[in-house]
Parts: sequence; C-alpha cells; structure tokens
Amino acid sequence: MIPPELSHSYVEVRVDGKIHAIDSYIVGSPLLKGAQARLDREGRSLGYGARIDSVNVWDGHSNAFSQFDPRMMIEDHGRVDDVEAYFRDRKYRHRAFGLSFNAMFKLMGEFGVAPMNAHIERIRQQE
Repeated sequence: MIPPELSHSYVEVRVDGKIHAIDSYIVGSPLLKGAQARLDREGRSLGYGARIDSVNVWDGHSNAFSQFDPRMMIEDHGRVDDVEAYFRDRKYRHRAFGLSFNAMFKLMGEFGVAPMNAHIERIRQQE
C-alpha cells in the first residue's frame, strides 16, 4: 500500500545564524531502539519508520534525522507555507488508491488505525 516514493518534511531551526535540519523528534526512543534492533536482526538499514543509523536526540549543533537521510532526497519541494495546499498538490507523494494518507487515516477511523498502532507498540517492546 505504500508508494515507492514518499514525501517527508522536517523542521529547520536557526541557532547562532546556522540552519539545522531536524526530524529527530518524530520517533520516540522506545520505538527507535525497537526498530533498530529489528532492522539489525533482519540485516536491513531502513524500515519501521527509522534507519539503522538514526538519531532521535538533537545536540543543538548539527542536523538530526530519525527517518530521513539527505541522500534519500529525490526532489526538494522547498518550504511549505500552507500544508493543506501542499497535501492537495501533485508533488505530495503520500497517496494510495488515489487518496492522501491523511484522508485514508480519517476514513479508516480508530478501527482501521488501531492495528497499525498495535504493531508499532510491538516494535517498541522489541528493544
């Protein structure tokens, strides 16, 4: 169900005049550690919303990515001022069956999302 290309956003933070790119806030420590342990067992470098070399704590002085790696970038869509307009734009790649992931999750409701959350919880327990 996941398309081969996904859109990913991250925050840019200016500290002492230098811009740092950060998505390290997305994945909490239990999920990151569980995902990395599972990736290690499977001999993979990417999956479960994380990378084997991810960090999820920002040191305040460098870029910090838990999901994204700049080498993965296919196309830079620049800064987005209106996120809802971006979701409607053809550049936004989080689509399956012609629907954006956000719309799909809304349609699925708690009944459809609960199994995904349960799977994430099992990964957290695998640390």
